[in-house]
Amino acid sequence: MAKPPTPDSTPRPVRDPHEWKTGDEPITTAQRSYLETLYREAGEDIPDDLTELTKAEAALQIEELQRRTGRSPSGPSSPH
Repeated sequence: MAKPPTPDSTPRPVRDPHEWKTGDEPITTAQRSYLETLYREAGEDIPDDLTELTKAEAALQIEELQRRTGRSPSGPSSPH
C-alpha cells in the first residue's frame, strides 16, 4: 500500500514572482539580509539600491545569486 505524499514531499508549482499579489511591495528585511549574504559569498559589491527593490525583484536576484553561489537546489549554473 503506497503512502500518501506528505506536504514536504509534494512539489509545489513555482510561480513567477511578477505574478505575486504582493510582488510590488518593498523588499523585506529578510530578503535584503539574505541578498547581502549572497552578494558577499559571490564576491560582489552589495548594490546601494537594495532597499529600492520590490519583493518580486528581490526574489529574482536571490534566485540568480543562489545559482551563482551554489546555494540553489540544482547547484551552480553551468557556463554557456
